[in-house]
Amino acid sequence: MSAERQRQFSRMQKHHQRAQTASSADKSIRAGSLEIERIRSALGLPENVEETAAMLFKRATKDGVLYGWSIERMAAACVIGAARMAEIPLPMVKVVEVTQESKCSIRGPLQDLQDEYNIQGGVPEPREYLPRIASDIDSSNNLLETARELLSTAADAEPTSVHGKDPVCVVSGALYAAGRIRGDGPDQREIASAAQVCVKSVRTHYKNLLRVTGREHLID
Repeated sequence: MSAERQRQFSRMQKHHQRAQTASSADKSIRAGSLEIERIRSALGLPENVEETAAMLFKRATKDGVLYGWSIERMAAACVIGAARMAEIPLPMVKVVEVTQESKCSIRGPLQDLQDEYNIQGGVPEPREYLPRIASDIDSSNNLLETARELLSTAADAEPTSVHGKDPVCVVSGALYAAGRIRGDGPDQREIASAAQVCVKSVRTHYKNLLRVTGREHLID
């Protein structure tokens, strides 16, 4: 094969690869849009949430934020992100109910979206969830008050340790950390079960809260 023919063949290969990549992205975007429409309809959310979620999905796909996550998980995360941008309360558990995904599997892509596009609007504060979860694990008033003080201290010391994260995970970590501070309280699995989060999430956030409040010696 002549040098000119080799160059032509190389150009053809590049064009073919680009076309395949573009086609794959388009297929993902179409599939994601259909899943977003289904979730939005099942939850009875406004159409503007669907439009924003579809835009987020398309942008995330083009930017490579989608890489590593399934279309279903990313679609669910985009719906939650769009609802937050519209300041519409949408507990993650509601999305879980209409998908085949768990809360743990949605948190990863949702965090990626929040980090990449600075999605913060409408994220509930952890203190809004604290009384309910504390009640579900039948905690004492003293444990509840310790957890509340811990969240306040952590927010002052390092705001990102509390704000902008999944509030249920933060509260779960705060309750376990409060138990470590007081020397009593429920174990990680009991808290995780009541809050419907992963044990790993409880462990991650309790360690972070103790660290930012200068109580590293209580981490086990």
